[in-house]
Amino acid sequence: MAVLGCSACSSGGSAALDASADAAAGDASATAACPASTPAGGAACGPQGLACEYGTATVAACDTVAICNGGRWEVSPPNPGGLSCMAGSAAQCPSSFATVPVGQSCTPLGLCCDYPQGRCACDVRGGVPVADASAAATWICPSPDPGCPLPRVRLGAPCAHEGLECDYGTCAIPGATAQTCSGGLWVATPAACPG
Repeated sequence: MAVLGCSACSSGGSAALDASADAAAGDASATAACPASTPAGGAACGPQGLACEYGTATVAACDTVAICNGGRWEVSPPNPGGLSCMAGSAAQCPSSFATVPVGQSCTPLGLCCDYPQGRCACDVRGGVPVADASAAATWICPSPDPGCPLPRVRLGAPCAHEGLECDYGTCAIPGATAQTCSGGLWVATPAACPG
């Protein structure tokens, strides 16, 4: 079975990812490189806005994220006990990413299933007004545009297709991110969800 973990999760975000998205317009450039291992909080860094992700989670909120701010690393540890990362029973999840019945009804609302290819969720797409969210929940898996890597790559990893924008389900999958190839690195991109 390829399931990495299932969870009852919510759309809880990460302050580190929000800061990374805000810093994406900063000075990070192709000449920057993330340290091979997680830097110490407060250690010197550059350039401003460089965001580096460390870990193996399917969503960045469940990995350690280090952001260069004011010449010093700000390190946000993963939140495995948080709603976006809580492990649940693999018995609730389809056995593989390929067998998730995308678009079909599901229960329970908020169930997240992590696979090597990414996170899928039993949820309601953001911005869709519904009277009973539980009745409207369907399976949603990341389906980024052509050219986007799947699984998603870590923030701060090198990239070659400048300007490529990849949305991994930000408005529908709890903990998901949108990322852009900017200055030769993958950076978090703010998402404007409807509603």
